[in-house]
Amino acid sequence: MRLRSAIEKVRGRHEDFKKNPLTSGRATRALFRYLWINARMHLLDQEVDLVVLDDIRCRVRKGDGVSGNYFFHLYEYQDSLFVLHYLRSGDCFVDVGANVGHYSLIAARKCEANVIAVEPVPRTFGRLVANVELNGLGKAGAGRIATRNVGLSHSRGVLRFTTRFNVANRVTPGATPDSVEVEVLSLDELCAGGPVDLLKIDVEGFEKHVLEGSQEQLDMGHLGAIIVELNGSGRRYGIEDEEVIDLLKDRCYSPYRYDPFERELTPLEGANREGYNTIFIKDIEGARARVRSARMVPIVGQLAL
Repeated sequence: MRLRSAIEKVRGRHEDFKKNPLTSGRATRALFRYLWINARMHLLDQEVDLVVLDDIRCRVRKGDGVSGNYFFHLYEYQDSLFVLHYLRSGDCFVDVGANVGHYSLIAARKCEANVIAVEPVPRTFGRLVANVELNGLGKAGAGRIATRNVGLSHSRGVLRFTTRFNVANRVTPGATPDSVEVEVLSLDELCAGGPVDLLKIDVEGFEKHVLEGSQEQLDMGHLGAIIVELNGSGRRYGIEDEEVIDLLKDRCYSPYRYDPFERELTPLEGANREGYNTIFIKDIEGARARVRSARMVPIVGQLAL
């Protein structure tokens, strides 16, 4: 049964490579890369150093979604390329739920944005810091990543977070052996009135609480775009995706999906059901001007977007 499940998983991954535009022309090669890195991480229990987009280094282990940078060439390519096309040197990017740093690294290295990377789980935070140091991005200057080992919510306090779900650790209501107590504060307190240009929130269903603690930033008028994970996981906290969408619409943010090949932002009625993340834009013409004027980003071989 376990072997059959593994075979089906490999077949499914091969189909993913055929559909993904970054790997569709080299699906079999991508499959071999997938098998190779997973053999090292799972069978040999090794940590693996990856290089993505020519010069971004990231140390990954089993359970890390960013290993997709190795076999897909770019993890969550639509949203990753939106970040790369939207940000400019000196912009402020806040990465809430940074995990081991994929979005923070590409924003700082490729866009020279100043990044605040927020990761509550101490063990994961340590790996985030290691990846920042691996790339020399912890120093002052353009392209700096400031790391914060806190959680975000609607106000200051303390919450417990799970520790055993890798990229999917989350707020948990009770004390268990596989959870940890973490200080939390609001985004407005974290940023202390400084303007944010782009915000990414991936907190496994706790997004509404983070946004409720971001009222100053939402009302300030400077925050042009917000990337939010909406996949129904808020139900564990009694929150529907539509509540998050309504909160943002009330602040004049509308939902969009990004096509990095055409550099086009397509309006949506609600959440982006073709992916986990939805991009919310306040000034659509300004956002379109940004992404269309951004320089090309080399991805793999002759492919640049």
